[in-house]
Amino acid sequence: MSVKPKSDLHSTHRRNVLIFSLLAVVLVSSVALIYIGTTKPKSDSFGDAIHVASEKNLRLVINNAENGKSVVIVFNDDISLTDSSLIIPANKNITLTSKNKVLQTNWCRLV
Repeated sequence: MSVKPKSDLHSTHRRNVLIFSLLAVVLVSSVALIYIGTTKPKSDSFGDAIHVASEKNLRLVINNAENGKSVVIVFNDDISLTDSSLIIPANKNITLTSKNKVLQTNWCRLV
């Protein structure tokens, strides 16, 4: 029967602790990602609407909207169109609305 030197036992123990630690980190990270992926953010009175406050954000949301998928875009403020006309392609299902739905005289709009 051979006896391992103390330094070999120490390095084996250190390697096992390292492997266990890495597996624990992977497990915790996986659980966190699954939780984040399945947790729906709190919605406001507009449901899953996307809030925009600038022309750049508005154009970005319209361009990135999936074809045929319903998207509600809420204006947080008046948005001035300065770049060019706003074109919503026919294959996009987009609803534009204002955050100020209660006070009809204060609706946010495209100007």
